Amino acid sequence: MPRNLARTTFLEVLRRQGLGCRAIEMPGYSEESNELFRSALDRRHIDRRRLVELALAESERRVRLAMKLLNGGVNVLMLYLLVPDIIHHFDRRSMHDTLCLHRTYWLCDRWTALLKEHLGDGVCLIVSDHGFSRKTGYHTEHGFWSLNVEPPFRPRTVLDFHRLVLRLVGA
Repeated sequence: MPRNLARTTFLEVLRRQGLGCRAIEMPGYSEESNELFRSALDRRHIDRRRLVELALAESERRVRLAMKLLNGGVNVLMLYLLVPDIIHHFDRRSMHDTLCLHRTYWLCDRWTALLKEHLGDGVCLIVSDHGFSRKTGYHTEHGFWSLNVEPPFRPRTVLDFHRLVLRLVGA
């Protein structure tokens, strides 16, 4: 992301206000290893079961880092988990794929619970900017969001989350 655009993100706005803000592998903002997974997925450079194992391990690493940052006093944290996206691109062929998909969502639910424990009374917003078609294995236009507090307004597009986060933080 070009620096002139990065300055307008809610993370940078809040950082300028003195808050401790971190982003772990956010697409377009702070990526370091996401592209390795995307290229392996796109070009089939790696056995798909091995790719899933690596994606699960990487997601677990990111969650551990997030818990450490929350314990260290970070005020605003963004975390991108790549594993649901990777798994969905494979979920079309067999009962094994379906079980792997369900296991992935169970793990994501468990990771979310762990992060919320470290967060305490803080606000937790979960956003998926798109859904998936199990039939085609590709993205759909329908995403979702979940928030553990009553929102001050209901976001209509993914762009509304900028304003929502700023409001939730009180900025």
